[in-house]
Amino acid sequence: MKNTATFTILLCIILASSGFALDPIPEDTPIQYLITTHVLSFTSNKDEKLEIVSSTATISKSPEASMPNNFTVITKMKLGQHTVEPDTNGRLLWDGQLKPPSNTPFQHLGSPKLLTLEGQKAKISQGDSIEYFEKISDNLYSLKTTPPEASPEISVEVVIRSQNDDLVEADFHTIFSVMTGRKKLPTTDLDIGEPILLKKENSSIVQARLREWFIPVLYSTDEDEAGNKEYLMILLMIDRI
Repeated sequence: MKNTATFTILLCIILASSGFALDPIPEDTPIQYLITTHVLSFTSNKDEKLEIVSSTATISKSPEASMPNNFTVITKMKLGQHTVEPDTNGRLLWDGQLKPPSNTPFQHLGSPKLLTLEGQKAKISQGDSIEYFEKISDNLYSLKTTPPEASPEISVEVVIRSQNDDLVEADFHTIFSVMTGRKKLPTTDLDIGEPILLKKENSSIVQARLREWFIPVLYSTDEDEAGNKEYLMILLMIDRI
């Protein structure tokens, strides 16, 4: 087991619905929305810094804040000579191609899609338990596994409400918990102790246009001595069915 500031995450998708309706939809049926996401991780360095090319800023307001924040509407990301560009069909273009090149610095962790109704909560949750050792007596250690509440996790909950033909209001609640190290065990220098987690939560109400990509989650570590900086990002697009 290694001490790392990154997160080893297994994809666990909670779907709000299992498929699309084929029969005619009654007029009083709530509007259906498709939420498309892409989860990326990558590392920048002193020579290759992350650049986000944006067209506009989607205005959001945190219920706890007195001033609005800006959600970046992304058109392209650059890291050195490599690019990632989302399109309105829900796909990612990697250096202009549909298939990621072998040398891309971007790691694609998953692309969950959720079908939900207006006013209904939809959730994406990713997490993974971590093994560690706990000392129980001299020279005797017990192997443990972190429970869900003490494991690295990232989750996004969203409730969508229609504003007009191409604008929605999205109520977001995001949680991420990442491993930043391990507790030291007595009598050993091995890095095998209980994980140390950093946890953050945020709530925002976003005015979003349909089929625009924005970033509800962007986490980064501090730069290390070599100038490396690690990122975890979720790209998200909302469309009406």
